[in-house]
Amino acid sequence: MNDESFPDFAGKVVTVQIGTPPASFALEQVRYERHLGKLYLVGRQVANPKQPNWADGATYYIAPEQLSWFAVFNSVADYLARLASWAPTYSAPEAQPGRRGWFGRG
Repeated sequence: MNDESFPDFAGKVVTVQIGTPPASFALEQVRYERHLGKLYLVGRQVANPKQPNWADGATYYIAPEQLSWFAVFNSVADYLARLASWAPTYSAPEAQPGRRGWFGRG
Protein backbone atom coordinates (compact mmCIF):
# COMPACT_ATOMS: atom_id res chain seq x y z
CA MET A 1 0.00 0.00 0.00
CA ASN A 2 1.56 3.28 -1.00
CA ASP A 3 1.26 6.57 0.86
CA GLU A 4 -1.52 7.88 -1.38
CA SER A 5 -3.83 4.86 -1.00
CA PHE A 6 -6.51 6.08 1.44
CA PRO A 7 -9.84 4.57 2.53
CA ASP A 8 -13.02 6.10 1.08
CA PHE A 9 -15.02 7.51 4.00
CA ALA A 10 -17.68 9.20 1.81
CA GLY A 11 -21.03 9.25 3.65
CA LYS A 12 -19.55 7.44 6.67
CA VAL A 13 -19.02 8.41 10.28
CA VAL A 14 -15.58 7.66 11.68
CA THR A 15 -15.06 7.52 15.42
CA VAL A 16 -11.46 8.08 16.43
CA GLN A 17 -9.57 7.65 19.68
CA ILE A 18 -6.47 9.71 20.25
CA GLY A 19 -3.98 8.82 22.93
CA THR A 20 -2.62 12.10 24.24
CA PRO A 21 -4.70 13.38 25.93
CA PRO A 22 -7.13 10.45 25.80
CA ALA A 23 -10.18 11.61 23.86
CA SER A 24 -12.58 10.29 21.26
CA PHE A 25 -14.55 12.01 18.51
CA ALA A 26 -17.21 11.04 15.99
CA LEU A 27 -16.45 12.69 12.65
CA GLU A 28 -18.35 13.07 9.38
CA GLN A 29 -17.12 14.30 5.99
CA VAL A 30 -13.88 12.48 6.79
CA ARG A 31 -10.93 12.53 4.42
CA TYR A 32 -7.17 12.73 4.41
CA GLU A 33 -5.52 16.05 3.52
CA ARG A 34 -1.96 17.28 3.27
CA HIS A 35 -1.00 20.60 4.82
CA LEU A 36 2.57 21.86 4.55
CA GLY A 37 3.62 18.36 3.51
CA LYS A 38 2.06 16.67 6.56
CA LEU A 39 -0.85 14.24 6.32
CA TYR A 40 -3.96 14.74 8.49
CA LEU A 41 -7.24 12.91 9.00
CA VAL A 42 -9.83 15.68 8.68
CA GLY A 43 -13.52 15.65 9.63
CA ARG A 44 -16.37 17.56 11.29
CA GLN A 45 -17.55 16.51 14.74
CA VAL A 46 -21.00 14.88 14.65
CA ALA A 47 -23.55 16.50 16.97
CA ASN A 48 -25.17 14.21 19.54
CA PRO A 49 -28.66 15.69 20.14
CA LYS A 50 -28.79 14.16 23.64
CA GLN A 51 -25.46 15.69 24.68
CA PRO A 52 -24.82 18.99 22.90
CA ASN A 53 -21.16 19.97 22.92
CA TRP A 54 -19.49 23.31 22.30
CA ALA A 55 -17.38 21.66 19.56
CA ASP A 56 -20.30 20.20 17.55
CA GLY A 57 -19.63 20.91 13.89
CA ALA A 58 -15.99 21.85 14.48
CA THR A 59 -13.47 20.58 11.96
CA TYR A 60 -10.66 18.45 13.41
CA TYR A 61 -7.25 17.92 11.82
CA ILE A 62 -5.68 14.84 13.42
CA ALA A 63 -2.17 13.61 12.65
CA PRO A 64 -2.33 9.84 11.98
CA GLU A 65 0.41 9.14 14.53
CA GLN A 66 -1.97 10.48 17.22
CA LEU A 67 -4.63 7.85 16.45
CA SER A 68 -5.00 4.88 18.80
CA TRP A 69 -7.83 3.40 16.71
CA PHE A 70 -10.79 4.31 14.53
CA ALA A 71 -14.13 2.66 13.73
CA VAL A 72 -16.31 3.28 10.67
CA PHE A 73 -20.13 3.50 10.73
CA ASN A 74 -22.26 3.40 7.56
CA SER A 75 -23.97 6.77 8.13
CA VAL A 76 -24.78 9.47 10.66
CA ALA A 77 -28.18 7.80 11.22
CA ASP A 78 -26.48 4.44 11.89
CA TYR A 79 -24.02 6.02 14.33
CA LEU A 80 -26.73 7.96 16.22
CA ALA A 81 -28.99 4.87 16.42
CA ARG A 82 -26.16 2.81 17.90
CA LEU A 83 -25.28 5.62 20.27
CA ALA A 84 -28.93 5.86 21.43
CA SER A 85 -29.18 2.10 21.99
CA TRP A 86 -26.08 2.04 24.17
CA ALA A 87 -26.81 2.99 27.73
CA PRO A 88 -24.24 2.34 30.41
CA THR A 89 -25.61 0.30 33.28
CA TYR A 90 -24.43 0.96 36.74
CA SER A 91 -25.07 -1.52 39.50
CA ALA A 92 -25.86 -0.33 42.97
CA PRO A 93 -22.87 -0.51 45.26
CA GLU A 94 -22.84 -3.61 47.41
CA ALA A 95 -23.66 -3.06 51.03
CA GLN A 96 -20.45 -3.03 52.98
CA PRO A 97 -20.49 -4.54 56.42
CA GLY A 98 -20.09 -1.91 59.09
CA ARG A 99 -16.54 -1.18 60.05
CA ARG A 100 -15.52 -2.54 63.33
CA GLY A 101 -13.36 -0.62 65.71
CA TRP A 102 -10.30 -1.88 67.48
CA PHE A 103 -11.10 -4.91 69.65
CA GLY A 104 -14.18 -5.84 67.59
CA ARG A 105 -16.53 -3.17 68.86
CA GLY A 106 -18.63 -1.03 66.50
